[in-house]
Amino acid sequence: VQQPPSMANAPPTELAAQPFSLRCNQNLCRWTATCLLALGLASHALWLPSTGWSIASSADSYPQIPMLEVLCGVPALLDSLLTACLVVSLLGLLFGPAAQVQRWSAASCLAAMTLVALDQQRLQPWFYQWILFTAVWTLGGYRQAGLKLMQALVISIYLFSALGKIDYEFLHTVGLNFVRAPLSVLGISTEDWPLGSQLMLVGVLPVAELLLAIGLCIPATRRIAALVACLFHILLMLLFSPLILGHSLGVLLWNAQFAGQAILLFYLPGRHGPPVQRGLPSQDTAPSTPQSSGASLPQTKSLSGPVRGDRVPMWAWAARLIV
Repeated sequence: VQQPPSMANAPPTELAAQPFSLRCNQNLCRWTATCLLALGLASHALWLPSTGWSIASSADSYPQIPMLEVLCGVPALLDSLLTACLVVSLLGLLFGPAAQVQRWSAASCLAAMTLVALDQQRLQPWFYQWILFTAVWTLGGYRQAGLKLMQALVISIYLFSALGKIDYEFLHTVGLNFVRAPLSVLGISTEDWPLGSQLMLVGVLPVAELLLAIGLCIPATRRIAALVACLFHILLMLLFSPLILGHSLGVLLWNAQFAGQAILLFYLPGRHGPPVQRGLPSQDTAPSTPQSSGASLPQTKSLSGPVRGDRVPMWAWAARLIV
């Protein structure tokens, strides 16, 4: 059976874990692409300008702010064409074979970066995460090393999100709303509470994100932290829903993406143990020679011989630097 390009020239130990890694990576790609399509529809005014054949009206469109002054005179039709190319590449990643992941990822990454160059307001957190993910898939396909690189990226998001909330403004404004709104729904008033007690409750959110980042870094606690992260984002979706804070649909979809991402990127890959060295059976599993007939079993050729001089690709070395 011919191997896809993402599995060619891989070391034997990498090939042993590659099929499971490929499925995890492909499921993550499809989930993220689906969420990106939903987020794009929720924020369609950012992607389709008010002129031309777009569905965005002038009332809900945003002023475009290009990265460079030379891009100010670019026709609005180009935005619509690039958006169409991005949608086609997302559909290719959703329904195309795994062997074409690098081609569709490169097209999606190029279209996304060009759209950002034409309007800086499109550089939303969920969008530049997609750009970085597609860059990983473009360079390495569905390799196991790519999963580790994306794990490091998501862990850094949790880390910097926690550090960004440890400031006076968040603790005394937005953070207080996070505490008072759900308690008021439960019929609990915080007007008579000391400010220090309220601030301690607000501090639970950045501490929780920091603990999630630490738990996801450690292999022994990664799967438990992934389940906690999924529950954490489900609770945030309830908090941001119209029942409590009434945030925008994009915020809800962003948390839904992270809830599914925690399972696909951290929990499911953790079910697969370390790669098994092929062709080197242990003494416990080695077949015994039948003694009654005196016949010996034929020697089988080892499958763990050198592959192109046993040279390890650069992406494999980079992945080994990540926990």
